[in-house]
Amino acid sequence: MISFNQDKQAPVILACNHPNSFLDALIIGSYYKHPVHFLARGDVFSKPLVNRLLRAINMIPVYRITEGREQLKHNEGTFEECLNILEKDGTVLIFSEGVCKNEYTLRPLKKGTARLAYMAWYDKKINSMSIHPVSISYSSFTKVPIVACIKQGKSITQDDVAAKQAAQFYQEFNHTTSEQLKKNLLSEEEMQDLALAKRQINQVFLAIPAFIGWLTHKSYYNFVRDYARRKTAGTVFYHSVLFGLLLITYPFVILLLTTLLVLITHMLLCWLLLFLLPFTAWCYKEYKS
Repeated sequence: MISFNQDKQAPVILACNHPNSFLDALIIGSYYKHPVHFLARGDVFSKPLVNRLLRAINMIPVYRITEGREQLKHNEGTFEECLNILEKDGTVLIFSEGVCKNEYTLRPLKKGTARLAYMAWYDKKINSMSIHPVSISYSSFTKVPIVACIKQGKSITQDDVAAKQAAQFYQEFNHTTSEQLKKNLLSEEEMQDLALAKRQINQVFLAIPAFIGWLTHKSYYNFVRDYARRKTAGTVFYHSVLFGLLLITYPFVILLLTTLLVLITHMLLCWLLLFLLPFTAWCYKEYKS
C-alpha cells in the first residue's frame, strides 16, 4: 500500500520513521517518482569500495555521536551536500528518529531534519522547499514475505513553523513532523489485518502455481534465510541482508538450474524456466503475503 504526493519536481525533504534498516530506503526509493538521495549511517562508508558503491546509489553518510565525536565534523559537509541537492530541486530522504529499531511506534525525533530544514529556509533561502512526512509500517520484522504500507502526511512548508530562532524552531518543527508521522503509522494488528486481507484474495487464484513455486524454491530459500538469520542475530538488519543475498544470488541460481536441465534433457523448451521459475516464486510470495 503506497501513498505519495509527487506531482512535480521541487525541493523536498522526506522525513521518515526508521523501523527496518536499509529496506526502508530501498522501498521508498523504488516507489518515489523522482530520484532520492538517502542519508545513511556514516560507519558503513568507511571502506573505499563500499563508499563508492553507496555513493553511486545516491547515499550520503551522516555521523552520530556513537560513531565517535571526531566524526561529527564531517556532518558539515553532509549538510552542504544536501543543501546543494535541494537547491537543484532534488529530494533528500532523512530518517528523523536517527537510529533504526524494529517497532511500530514513533520514537522522539532527533534535530537533524529540523536543522537541515532551518538551513534550507533561512540560510540558503530555498523558500519553495517542503517537508513530506512519510510513515512506513510493516506486517512483520521476522517473517517473509512482508506487507509494507507507506503513507505521506500533510506537507510542511516554511509558513507552518512560526518560530524563527533556531532552538525554538527545532522544537516546533519536530512536534509538527511527529504529529504527521504518528497519524499515518499503522499498528502491528492493523498491518497483520492488511496482510490477511491480501492473502485471502491471492489464495483463491494462485494456489497451484504457488505450490510449484514453493516446491522448486524451498531448499534454496531456506538456505539463504538461515544464513541471513545467523549473520544478523541480535541486529535490525535481517530483512536488508536477506533481500540483498536473494537479489545477488537468485539470478545465478535460476540460470544454473536451467542450463543444467537443458544440458541433461537437450530440450530447448527448458529455457522457458528462466521465466517460469521466477513467476512461480512470485506467485508463492503473493500467496503467502
